Amino acid sequence: MKSKQSPHAARRAGQPPVVTGVSTLVIVLLLTLAHLAAGPLPTAAEAAPAAQTWSSRITPLPARPGWVPRSMKLFYQASWSRWLAAGSIQMSFSSGGGRIEATSETRSKGAVRAIWPYASTTRSRISPTTLIPSQMEHVQTERGVGAEYEADYRNGVMRVESIIEPGGGAAPVRKTQTYRLRDIRDLHSALLFLQRADLEPNRTVVLLVQPVDSIYLVSFDVAGREPRKVLNKQWDTIKLNVRIRKVMEDLRLAPFTKMRSASLWLSDDDDRIPLEIEADVFIGFVSVRLVGRSIH
Repeated sequence: MKSKQSPHAARRAGQPPVVTGVSTLVIVLLLTLAHLAAGPLPTAAEAAPAAQTWSSRITPLPARPGWVPRSMKLFYQASWSRWLAAGSIQMSFSSGGGRIEATSETRSKGAVRAIWPYASTTRSRISPTTLIPSQMEHVQTERGVGAEYEADYRNGVMRVESIIEPGGGAAPVRKTQTYRLRDIRDLHSALLFLQRADLEPNRTVVLLVQPVDSIYLVSFDVAGREPRKVLNKQWDTIKLNVRIRKVMEDLRLAPFTKMRSASLWLSDDDDRIPLEIEADVFIGFVSVRLVGRSIH
């Protein structure tokens, strides 16, 4: 890791913890899905190996001169099998100093925490012009195993340094990964992209998304508009169906078998707030729903 102070060190020094996502993509998208995406993946890959085969599908950033996202804090509750409270997610976005700061914090809770103790914090620094992160820091603890990840993005190259602390007296495992692909976005910058994207019915937005240290090709298919009641309010929403594939080291695309289907509902307004995510995954049905917000 770089010599600068790590997120864990900041907490030891008494500073407030930096905050992020979990389980992909509320790709936080898919935050609950982000954690799932970080797990082991199938080795079978699609026949077309070259990046040029699928890179042309990636959606270019739409121009919106003068666009700046509003500062906001969003609070979510994750549920398992439609009734069991499984976790909480807090996200925030703010602009200043020529960049967008995005932070999130995720915790498992209740009975789920008893069998799956999980906590993560993340911070992203994002260019308001390109919506590409310049840096992402992620810290997590899962069943007593700690991990820190730090990613830097420069000139079409993303470098990720990781430290895994297995506990039990075992030595930390350090690893560095380098990806030479343009337009890689983390979960926060992917959400910001959806604020600016053309989401007319039957369109598809395709993004390269990096939840932690791996890369996924994520497609958001615009299913249409529909009303949805969230946070005791009837919202006009945009429904997106989500498809995820893993980008392998040889640039082949592997199917993401941990998720059978997923849908994301955004508010149909300038803020495009993620209101709800539903996903059918290998452990059952998972949902993430907005339970509070503060917008400035």
